Amino acid sequence: MRRSQIAVSCVFLWCTGCLDLDQEAASNSDGKSLDITPMERSQTERKIVRILSDIYGAEHLRATLGSLSAARSSELGNYILDQLSDRERIIASTIASNKDQNINDKAEVALPTPPGAHFCAVGDGQGDNSSDFFCFDAMAFDIPFSFPLHTLHIVETSNIQKIGETGRIMNDICFLAGTYYGIDSNGGLFSINPTTGALAFISSNGDSGMNSLDSDGSSLFAWSNVLYSIDPSTGSFTTFPRSVGHTSSGDVAFDFSTGHLLGTARGNPDYLIDIDAGRSGVGTIIGPLTGVNKWALDFDAAGISLWLGAEDPTTLEISIINKNSGVETYHSVSSTTNTGINGMTAIPLP
Repeated sequence: MRRSQIAVSCVFLWCTGCLDLDQEAASNSDGKSLDITPMERSQTERKIVRILSDIYGAEHLRATLGSLSAARSSELGNYILDQLSDRERIIASTIASNKDQNINDKAEVALPTPPGAHFCAVGDGQGDNSSDFFCFDAMAFDIPFSFPLHTLHIVETSNIQKIGETGRIMNDICFLAGTYYGIDSNGGLFSINPTTGALAFISSNGDSGMNSLDSDGSSLFAWSNVLYSIDPSTGSFTTFPRSVGHTSSGDVAFDFSTGHLLGTARGNPDYLIDIDAGRSGVGTIIGPLTGVNKWALDFDAAGISLWLGAEDPTTLEISIINKNSGVETYHSVSSTTNTGINGMTAIPLP
C-alpha cells in the first residue's frame, strides 16, 4: 500500500452564532488564550467522525463528503453543531478558523499522512469459543474540511478476509520471521497455520492473565501483570525481575526506535504505558486512551505509526494514536464484521 492523501472539498457555511463562537474560542473573558488540550481536540474530532459515519455509513463517507451541495453542506454543518456541547463547539470553531496557536497539540496534527498498513488478527471468539484468524488493510486519510473542523483525520479498513478458525479463544497474535504466534487464555503459546488458522502447541506457562504478545525481531514478549521474554525456538518463558506495575488490557507493541514496549494497560479509562523491555521490565504511564476495550496494538511494518484496535463484536474499529501521549490522531470509520478483535500484528507488504 502506498501513502495516500485525498483532497475533498466540503464547504460548510457558518451559522449565525459561529462568529461569536470563533471570538470566544480565541480568548476567554479575560482575553487570555483558551487552553484546549490535545485530548479535547481529538475527542471532538472523533465525535464528529462518528456523527458523519452514522449518517452516511463508513463505506460511503469520503465519496459523499466530496459531492455535497452547498445547501446540504450548510444543513449538515448546523446539524453537527447541534450535536456538540458548548465546549465542543468552541473547540471545533477554533480549529476551523485556523487558530491552532490556541491548541497545545501542534505536534499531534502537523505530521504527514501515515502510510497504509496490512494486519492479521485474532477475533474474540464470541459465539463459538473459537477465534477467527483474519487479515485486513488499513489506510489513513486527511480530508480538508472547512467547518466544523479544519481537517478530518480518518482511518478506513478494507479487504477483510477470514483465513480460518483457531479452534480456541486466542488473546493475541504476533508475526516473527515468517511464523504467526499466538497466546490463549490459559497461558499457552502456539504457532498459527497461515493458510488455515489451525494451531500447533509450543509451550505454556499457565498464566491465564497473559493477553499481550509482540516481538523485537528475535525474541517474543508476553505480558499479564508481569513481563515475559520467550525463546521462539524452544518456547521457554523467562520472567523479568521486576513487576511492570500495571495490568495488561490487551496488547503490546515493540518500538524499535527506543527498544521499549508500548502497552495498553487496564484502567478507567485504559491507558498507554512504556515498558522497559531491555532491562527492568517496569512500566511508566504515558497517557489515557479514548474509548473502551482497546485490545489490539501494533506499529505498522515500517515502525512509523502506532495503530490501535478496539474490541467490538460487530465492527472493526482501527485508529492511530500518538505514541508519546496516547491521544488518538486518526479516527476509525468502522467496517462491519462479526469477528471482534483480541489482538493484531502488522505484516510486511511484498
